Amino acid sequence: MLIDDETFTRLALEHGIELSDPSSPDADIALLVPGWPAATEYKVKVFPTRLTPSALTKVLERSSPRPPTRLLLVVPSASKAFIDGARRRGVSVVIRPPDGRTPARSGYLIGDGGRILALESALEPDAQPTRRPGPVPWSTYAVAFECSESGPRTQTQIAHKLGISQGGVSKAMHNISATKLTNVLTTFPKDAAHGERNVEKDQLARLHNRHSPARVETLLSWLAATYPRSSRATTTWLTRESPSDTARSASALLAQRGIRHAVSGQVAADKLAPWARPQRALIWAEKLTDMSEANATPVRAQDANLILAVPEDPHLLRTIDDEQQPPILPPARVWLDLIRDGDDQAADALKAHLLRGRSA
Repeated sequence: MLIDDETFTRLALEHGIELSDPSSPDADIALLVPGWPAATEYKVKVFPTRLTPSALTKVLERSSPRPPTRLLLVVPSASKAFIDGARRRGVSVVIRPPDGRTPARSGYLIGDGGRILALESALEPDAQPTRRPGPVPWSTYAVAFECSESGPRTQTQIAHKLGISQGGVSKAMHNISATKLTNVLTTFPKDAAHGERNVEKDQLARLHNRHSPARVETLLSWLAATYPRSSRATTTWLTRESPSDTARSASALLAQRGIRHAVSGQVAADKLAPWARPQRALIWAEKLTDMSEANATPVRAQDANLILAVPEDPHLLRTIDDEQQPPILPPARVWLDLIRDGDDQAADALKAHLLRGRSA
């Protein structure tokens, strides 16, 4: 899965479609379409580049779900030949512009019994597909976040927290060193021991000095400039509660449904370093779900006080404190969400909190 920013909200507002939880393990989402007798469950596959009609056959061979779950493809653009071929095979298509910000605006959904809901269509002439971008170095970013938040630790400790190998941590540090941030990424040497072994005080002092505010601030600036900004999927909601109360209600609902999640943005920043009254709640979750039981109504992003988003970053939800209720993201990740949302003053207050206590 999944579909990105505002798409489900657009479906709800313009077509009356409701999001529901699927019952099939093959399905990512279930959509209740007005006039259709029951919810239709879809397995969603998102592609960053345009697909050719011949590529459609390979996608079907690899990704066709078991009935009654249907396949829904999300593509940045589509030719008439591709659309015709997908429709003949009973495959739904949503066309999402490739900028990562504009919501999906065309395509169609196919339901049981041959039912079709057409979205506004804007087909393009046949053309050669663009080159697929390379993989995102998520492990490198995860290590960078860890080093921006805490004092020196062994590579083994970082690897254990992130669920990657010690070699992966070492490689990530090498990757960031290549960006001339070598002095920022400092951990205890590989032979620095736990338990009965000790690190000399002068060595520890040098390592903490390398985690000085100036160097950590350099690392944060690098993250702000390079960390990918798009989510895999987003839904936007409006409640009658304050954003802080909304976050608690939404978190309780997600926990009840067994969905791993964490609060970020203004509400999380207010808990870490209070600055101003939050205006909206941002929650990162491992999957989308219907928030109506939290007394939320789907609205456009500009009217929302609750944003539910699914991260592309596989490490994001591995770094939360499960004992805190509601769970919140680590400060550096909250700071980055504030930066991305343009909440500069709250971001500055949180950065000061992040750097507080560092050695000069």
